[in-house]
Amino acid sequence: MESQRSSKIQMMTPIRWIIFFAFLILRVDGFYVPGVQPQSFVQGDLVKLSVNSLTSIHTQVSTGYYHLPFCLPDGGYKLIHQNLGEYLTGNRIESSPYQLQMKVDTHSKILCSTRIDNAGYEVLSTHIRYDYHNNWIVDNLPSASVGVNQQMHFAGGFPIGFLDPMWKKPYIYNHVNIYLDYHEIPVAPGRYHIVGFAVEPMSVKHDVGNETERNGSNQKTPKTSIPGQHMDRNHILENQKVVVGETITFTYDVIWKPSNVAWASRWDIYLSEDNLVPDEVHWYPIVNAILFALFLAAMITTVLVQHLRKDTAEASMSIPLLVDSNNTDSCRDFEDEECGETASDVQQSYPMLLSVCVGSGAQLFLCSLLVTILSALGLLNPSGRGHLVQCFLLLYIFSGILNGYISSRMYKAFGGKQKNLCTLASAFGVSGISFLLLLILNIISVLYRSVATPISIVAVLAVMWCLSVVMVFVGAHIGLKKEAMNIPSISRVDAKGKHPPPLLNMLPSKVVSLLIFAAMLIIALILSEAWMDYIIGLALIAIVMLISICTTLGRLPRWFRVMSAGVLPFVVIYVELFFIMTNMWMNQYYYVFEYTLMVYIALVVVVAEVTVLLVYNELCSGTSRVWWLSFLAGASPGLYTFMYSIFWFRNLEPADMIITYATFLGGMSILCGAIMLVTGSVAFVAALCFVRMIVGVQTE
Repeated sequence: MESQRSSKIQMMTPIRWIIFFAFLILRVDGFYVPGVQPQSFVQGDLVKLSVNSLTSIHTQVSTGYYHLPFCLPDGGYKLIHQNLGEYLTGNRIESSPYQLQMKVDTHSKILCSTRIDNAGYEVLSTHIRYDYHNNWIVDNLPSASVGVNQQMHFAGGFPIGFLDPMWKKPYIYNHVNIYLDYHEIPVAPGRYHIVGFAVEPMSVKHDVGNETERNGSNQKTPKTSIPGQHMDRNHILENQKVVVGETITFTYDVIWKPSNVAWASRWDIYLSEDNLVPDEVHWYPIVNAILFALFLAAMITTVLVQHLRKDTAEASMSIPLLVDSNNTDSCRDFEDEECGETASDVQQSYPMLLSVCVGSGAQLFLCSLLVTILSALGLLNPSGRGHLVQCFLLLYIFSGILNGYISSRMYKAFGGKQKNLCTLASAFGVSGISFLLLLILNIISVLYRSVATPISIVAVLAVMWCLSVVMVFVGAHIGLKKEAMNIPSISRVDAKGKHPPPLLNMLPSKVVSLLIFAAMLIIALILSEAWMDYIIGLALIAIVMLISICTTLGRLPRWFRVMSAGVLPFVVIYVELFFIMTNMWMNQYYYVFEYTLMVYIALVVVVAEVTVLLVYNELCSGTSRVWWLSFLAGASPGLYTFMYSIFWFRNLEPADMIITYATFLGGMSILCGAIMLVTGSVAFVAALCFVRMIVGVQTE
C-alpha cells in the first residue's frame, strides 16, 4: 500500500515537464513549407496581377476593389477561384487591367482616364479618409509598400490616397511604380521565378493633352513624364486632387530587378517583416512562463503531496464516489437520499451546462492544438490564404466526436436523466451561437455594402455545421455505452453525520497556499510591468499580500478568488496575444507559431497548476463545491483577454461606425469565449485528477 502511494507521488514529478520544455527550447526552429507549385517564366511571358479587397484597420470593413472608380480590364473583371477560408476572411481576388511581361520594363503607361462625378467623389474621399489600402497579388505574392523615404512595409498593402495635413483635402495615388524581383533558375537557364513584389504609390496630376481614351497601343505617355525614365516622386510638380468634375489619369511603371533570393525563401521577408520584431520579444515572456510553471510544479510536488496525507487524516472527510460502476449502492441520481448534501449541490449547479461546457472546451482544445502544431511545422502558412481557417473548420467537425463523448459521460456521472437534451445542447450550443453571431455580422456587412460572405458559402457552412452535429451524436452514442465517468464528490459529513468545521487548523498547508498564491500574483505584476517605480512596487506587494491573506482565509467572495486565479495564465499569453490581435485586426502577418505552441503548452500547464492550488485551498477552507469553481477559475483568463481587447481597441483609432464596433466585439467575443471554454475544460480536468488523487491517498 505504501508503495502504491509512493508511485502516485512519483507520477506528479515535474521531470517529464523539464525534459519536454528543454527539448522545445533546444529545438524551436520554425520554418516555412511553400504551399504551391513554383511557376516559372521566360522573358516576355505574361505575368498576371490580381487585385484583392480594399481594407482599413480603422473601419474593419472590406470593400470590393471595383466598388471604387478604378480602371476596369477589357471585357470586365473576373473573380479568381478562392477556397472557403478566403471567403470567410474577406478576400475577393479579381483580375486587373495591368499588363506585366517578364523582364520587360514599362515607363508611365496610361491605364485609363476617369471623370469623377458626385458619387465617385463621395466614395473616393470616404475611403481615403478612412485610410483604405490596396492589396495586390502577383504570383501569389502580396504587394509590399514602398514609402516616401523608400521604407518597405511587407504587410497591409499600400494606401489608395492621402489627406492634405492642413486642409484635409483628399488626394489619390493615381500612379504606381511596380517593382518585381526575379531569380534565374540554376538548373534551367532562361527561366525565372518571381521572388519579390513591391508597389510605390504616387499622386501625379498628369497632362495627357488630348489623349483621354482608354489605354491602347497607339496611346502616348503623359507629358508630365520624362521619356525613357521611370517616375520619380522628386520630379512631381503637382499632386492629383479628388474633385468633382476632375479627370484622373491612372498610369504605372514596371521595373524588373534580378535577385539572389531563391523561390523557396521569397516569403521569409514577409513573415519576419524584415526582422522588425526581434526574437527576444517572444522569448522573454515564454522563458518566464516556463520557469514559473516549473516552480509551481515543484511546489505542488514537494509541499502539497507531503501535507496531503496529514490533512485528510485530520479532516474527517468522507469522500464517496458519486458513480461507481462496481457498486450498485452508489449514488446514481439526484433523487437518492443517501447522496446527501453533495448530490443536492450538484443538482443546483447545472450539471448539464457544466458537461456541455467541458465537452465543447475539449473539442476546441483538440482542434486548436492540432492547428497550432501544423502551423508550427510549416504546413499551414500565409502563402495559402484561408488554409488555416479551412483546416480549423474541418478539424472542428471531426473533433465533435470528443465533444459528445465527454459531455455524455460527464452528464451520466452526475446522474442526469435528460441525456438526449444534453447531446442536443452539446451539438447546437457553442457552434450554434457562433454561427448565429457570424450570420448577424454578415447581414450587417451586406447592409453596409461591404464584402460579405456569399449565400453559397453560408450554405456550405450550414452543411458543415450539420456534419459537426452528426459527429457529436456519434461521440455521445459511444460515451453513453461506456461506464459513467468516475467523478468523486466531496462531502463535509463525517462518520457521525455531523459537519466538521473548516480546516483552519492546518497551518502548514494554509501558509504554503498563502505563499504560493501571493508569489503567483506578485510575479504576475512583475511580468506585466504593472509598477513604475520602487514605491509603487512595494505598495502593490503589500496589497497583493493582503488580498492573498484574505483570500486564503475565505474573507473575500468566491467570485474574487475565481478572478484572482486567472491573473497568471493571462500574463503568460498577453505578449503573444498582442501579436495575434495585430495580425487579426491590423492586416499583419503572424508566422511565429513555434512560439505560439510553447505559449499554448505553458498556458495549459499554468492553468492546471493554479487550479490545483485553488481547489486545495478551497477544500482546506471547508468548501465542497469545487467543480464549477475549477471550471470558472480556469475560464477567467478568457474574460481578462476580452477586457484587454477593449483596452487594445483604441490602437485601431476606430471609425465611428456601428459595423466597426460590431465586427470587433463580435470577433473578440467568439475568440474569448473559445479561450474560456478551452482553459475552463483544462482546469476541470486538472481538478478532477487532483481530487481523485485525494481519494486514493485517503483510501490508503
